[in-house]
Amino acid sequence: MTYSSQGIAVDLAQLRDICKAFGLDTEQGLRPGLSRADQKIHQGVPFGRRSPSGEADAAARALIYVLKRYAHNNVSHLRCAEQISTFLDNILDAYADTDAISALGIESVIERLNEALPPVSPHQSATGAQP
Repeated sequence: MTYSSQGIAVDLAQLRDICKAFGLDTEQGLRPGLSRADQKIHQGVPFGRRSPSGEADAAARALIYVLKRYAHNNVSHLRCAEQISTFLDNILDAYADTDAISALGIESVIERLNEALPPVSPHQSATGAQP
């Protein structure tokens, strides 16, 4: 994307690549990684099960709490990544639609100008002057 006094220029091909890469990273990296982590944390907390120690029990309960928060955060993290991917796709679609509408508008203006202007003879310059 570039900025100038004329406005903003968006490289749709680059934006499309970013959208695709983000979606692939979410589906091929984040989702399977979180799934593997989820399987591991749902094996339970064997720590301190057979210990009569109050400290060991407190540590085990704290670990269970942390693992439950971790699992909740994983779900939230994945949901956010999916929303970002959807937002990026929507932005790409909006830019593509705007470009298509602009192109149609410009083509229509050029077509109407060509219809309205008299044809230029091969011996006449674009300014109308004879050589």
